[in-house]
Amino acid sequence: MYTQARKGIAQLFEYEFFDVQKFSQDNNLIFEKKHKIIIPSQSPKDVRYVDFINSLKIGVATIVEDSIKPVGKDLGFSQI
Repeated sequence: MYTQARKGIAQLFEYEFFDVQKFSQDNNLIFEKKHKIIIPSQSPKDVRYVDFINSLKIGVATIVEDSIKPVGKDLGFSQI
């Protein structure tokens, strides 16, 4: 999970900086809420690492049936 999570964290911040900011500027959009979420292929077992990811304001979740279930802090993405 660690390698997958590191790549995911970097991608989220890269997309935010290059893609989301440009899209919102080009379209004169202001997003009230933004959510970053990592969904690993397996449920994470290391609670401390989930806490670390949550400390970066990034949610961790798993897919259960047809819904997203938070692991650790929700950080608001379940409202989506």
